[in-house]
This record gives sequence, structure tokens and C-alpha cells, in this order.
Amino acid sequence: MPSPIETLIDQSAAVSHFAATSRYAGVPLGSILDADGREIRYVLRRFVPPSAIRPDDPQYVVTDGERVDHLARTLTGDPERFWEIADHNLARHPWELTDTPGQAIRYAGGRGPRSVAFYPI
Repeated sequence: MPSPIETLIDQSAAVSHFAATSRYAGVPLGSILDADGREIRYVLRRFVPPSAIRPDDPQYVVTDGERVDHLARTLTGDPERFWEIADHNLARHPWELTDTPGQAIRYAGGRGPRSVAFYPI
């Protein structure tokens, strides 16, 4: 019979324990055995939700030298929310959004979770 600690570890291992603001929050974990029989846990694939972009969203114009974490800090108050910008734009690489100075990006505004909706226009 497994110990209470082993039971707790087994139960908690099925779901990732990332912060609620993390792009991996709630994403399930998978596991494989390595050549030595040790279990290796990993985060399963995260699917990007559909974008909620509206044509009347305000615009933000990217300046020279700006990075996507700068945008997230300016528009959400949290530089670690840069991934929301990429998700809403379906951008594979977040830095694509700031590669071109003068590019306008739309956003939904607000500083709450999931309040930012960006896309290049």
C-alpha cells in the first residue's frame, strides 16, 4: 500500500502547478520512462485559444527597440504576460510583433487576466 506522501505526489503529478498567470496553468502533465527506468514528467501540448480581436480595439504603435515584454508591461502591467500578445496574434514567435518599428498593434485594453488582444494591422 502506498504511503500518504506517495499518494499525494501521484495525485498532484497529473496536473501542472504553474501560476494562474502562466501560459501553462492547468495544462496536464505527461510522463515517459528513460533508459534507466526513471519517470520523466513533462507538460503536454498547450493549444492556443481563438483570438478575441475586434476591429474597434485601440491601437498601440511599436517603437524602435521595443520588445514584446515592454508592450506587455505597458499595456497589462505585467511583462510576463507577453505570451498573451503572441497567442492573440497567433504569432509563433512573440518578437515578430515588435520586429518592425511603426507597426500598429491592436489591443483590448485593461489590466486584468486575458484582457489584452493584439494583432498587427
